[in-house]
Amino acid sequence: MDYLQHLMMFLRERPFALAGMAGVVSLLLAVFLAWPLRRVAFEVPAPFRDVVIAIEWASSPQTMEVVLGTDSGRTARIGALLESTSRDGLFVLAYTLFMCAFAVTIARHTRRKHYLLLAIPALLAGLADFGENSAIRTLLLLYDAETFEPGGADYVRVRIFARVKWALIALYFAGAVPYLWSRGWWLGRTMALAGGAVVLLWVLAQFSHSWAEPFALTVFALLAAATAFCFRPVRGSEAPLASP
Repeated sequence: MDYLQHLMMFLRERPFALAGMAGVVSLLLAVFLAWPLRRVAFEVPAPFRDVVIAIEWASSPQTMEVVLGTDSGRTARIGALLESTSRDGLFVLAYTLFMCAFAVTIARHTRRKHYLLLAIPALLAGLADFGENSAIRTLLLLYDAETFEPGGADYVRVRIFARVKWALIALYFAGAVPYLWSRGWWLGRTMALAGGAVVLLWVLAQFSHSWAEPFALTVFALLAAATAFCFRPVRGSEAPLASP
């Protein structure tokens, strides 16, 4: 019984803890999905260094030729990418759940229902990510087929879904900035500034691919910071705040 009371007290003091658990799962799954790509050597065209970011943001089919290569390792590279995108579905579910739970907890804690709207870009980003994975898998499976045309519909779908996904994630964190800044903690303020940086980097990435990886890395760093934020005691958690 004491354990249950301690658990309830823990959750009252840390209302974001359940969301944080989803965040921890997301971070673990991010490592899990990336593992197949670490077993194979990829060539990545400049200015990219990460193979997935290169595929998402590439503006020409030539990028796929560089990534997959033409040597005997091509089949292994395609297989690694297919395995990674297959695992990615679990990661998408986890981070979508985390983002939605984070938004709902903000709304409950502040009694500001408009924060519930953040669940909309979170859900849409998850759907766009599923669409992106499907497009990448279709692209890989058809890449050496006679029916494949470089720059065809499947390649365009990858770019569209990826751009929509990242735009929605940037929108989500931009919407959470007022709450994070209001917390006054060094972590909350740092996350608020990082949320603003995510929006700025997303805008810059639309004009130059050199900013795509800094943008994606900032998003993942913000996801990790938001997960840590969830396990801190929240001031006024016994009586929800009336300010954002």
